[in-house]
Amino acid sequence: TTTSVTSSGPSVYGAAVTFTVAIANVDPLVPTGTVSLSDGSTGIGACTLSGATCTLTTNALQAGNRSITARYSGDANHAASTSVAFVQSVAQAPSWTSVVSANPASVYGEAVTFTISATTGEVAASGVVSLSDGTTGVGSCTLSAGRCTVTVSLLGVGVHPISARYLGSANIAPSVSPQISQAVAQATSTTTLTSSGATTLFGTGTLTVAVVEIPAGPGTPTGTVTILDGGTPFM
Repeated sequence: TTTSVTSSGPSVYGAAVTFTVAIANVDPLVPTGTVSLSDGSTGIGACTLSGATCTLTTNALQAGNRSITARYSGDANHAASTSVAFVQSVAQAPSWTSVVSANPASVYGEAVTFTISATTGEVAASGVVSLSDGTTGVGSCTLSAGRCTVTVSLLGVGVHPISARYLGSANIAPSVSPQISQAVAQATSTTTLTSSGATTLFGTGTLTVAVVEIPAGPGTPTGTVTILDGGTPFM
């Protein structure tokens, strides 16, 4: 007997491909029995002959050029045979990446957590994702079941264009998410004024001003403080 194998055409990782096996023989008896298929040395399944042919459908092939062989087990009247290797082209699956903010309108000093998802539409992606604020990287995370989070502790005041880039894997192509806007408002503050004494002589005494961010954050307030006497700037 002579065994041959063909496929339904080039495929994409995660998508099904069907292999057709045919057993040719020179006698009038139709070959019966089973055929096992392998990707290299790894078995991918078996099928039972009907009219000297059978088919096997699988979505388990890794991306790349796969070497597929079919081995006919033979029957009482026909000897076993193995096909010539058939090259099955399996492309990387395209991916889609998205990012969402747990708090799209945060305040300076607040930590913001971003959740990133990457998928092919068929399977959850694996690998690493990087997070950027414009062109500046602000963190990265490793996907688990197609999701991961990055917490950014200090974004400046303003609107930040945040995007996530999935770096891809052997089976899944890279992709970049659409940008989202992260608005960061100024932090509130409280100002206190104390004097070195309730009563002082003219030209003496010290006034101390303290400006504190609320809630307490990683930044230190900067800038100018104006002291008023009534409504008139002092000094």
